[in-house]
Amino acid sequence: MNNKLKSYLSILAITCAVAVPLLSANAHELPVQAALTPPASYDINYQYDALYEETFVLGSTSIGTYSPVYTRTVDSTYYNYSTTIDNNDLSILPLGLEIAMTFNRSNTNWFSITGGYLPADTKIGSDSTVGTLTNKIRLQFNNQTNKDYILYLDFTSSSQTSFGLIYNYESISYSEFRIRSDFASFLPIIIPSYSDTILFTSNTGSTRYFDAWYLKDLGISPAYDAGYDVGEADGYEDGLANNPNLLINAAESLIGMFVNFTFILFSLELFGVSILTVVGVLFGIVAIVWILKTIRG
Repeated sequence: MNNKLKSYLSILAITCAVAVPLLSANAHELPVQAALTPPASYDINYQYDALYEETFVLGSTSIGTYSPVYTRTVDSTYYNYSTTIDNNDLSILPLGLEIAMTFNRSNTNWFSITGGYLPADTKIGSDSTVGTLTNKIRLQFNNQTNKDYILYLDFTSSSQTSFGLIYNYESISYSEFRIRSDFASFLPIIIPSYSDTILFTSNTGSTRYFDAWYLKDLGISPAYDAGYDVGEADGYEDGLANNPNLLINAAESLIGMFVNFTFILFSLELFGVSILTVVGVLFGIVAIVWILKTIRG
C-alpha cells in the first residue's frame, strides 16, 4: 500500500471518527433546528441571498455576488440542472479546485436568464412527486491543489437526507452517511488535496433539498509535504543510480583535476626560475647522457 493510499485512508478514518459520534445507523434524531447558522470560520461558501440577489450566490468569507449559471436538460416530464465552476469563473476559487453541482428532476423554483437558469428558491432540490432516483443532488469537489479543505453541508430543509460519499470514484474508499434535517450541527467532510470527492443522495423517492455549503481552507496538506519530501529524496537517489555516464564523468573529473594540478605545479618558481624550466633542463641533460652512452656502445 503506497503512501498516498495510506494518507487517503487516514483522512477517511478521521472523517468517520468525527461523524460516528454524531450519527448512527438509525439516524438518531436531535433537537429540531431550521437552516443552520454558517460556521464560525470558512473561506468559500454557496448559499441563498434573500436580501439582494434572491438566488444562490458564491462568496468568500461572507455572502457573495456571483451566481453560477445552470444548464437545463429534459428528464421525462422534469428537468435536470447542472453547473461547473472553477478559477476561470471566480478568482476566490483557487487554481486546481473545480466544483460541479447537479440537481436532477428539481422542482423547486428556477428562472431563466441569458445563457441558462438560476435557482429562485431558498433551497434547491425536489419533493416526493418526481419519482425514485439516485443523484437527486450530486456535489463534486475536484481538488487538484496541495491544500486540504473541510466541507460543511446544510440539508436542513429536507425531512431526512441520506447521501453517499466517494473519494476518487471508489478507487480509494466509499462510505455512506444518513443525515436528518433536525441535525443540530454540520457534518464535516474532509476534501483531501489531489482528490476527487463526490457526494450524492442515495436512491430515494423522498424529498431531498440542499440549503448551503461552506469550505474551510486547512492549509497545505501534511500528506502532500511528506510525499513531496519522500519523492524528492527517492528521485535524487534514482537519478544517481540510473545515470549511465556516472563512471565516465567521475573519470573525466579525476583526470581534469590531475592535469590542472600538474599545470599549477609547473607554473611555480624556485629562486626566480620556473619549475617547468628546471624539469626541462634536467630532461635535456638526461637525454644527452643517454645519447652519448648509446654512441659509445
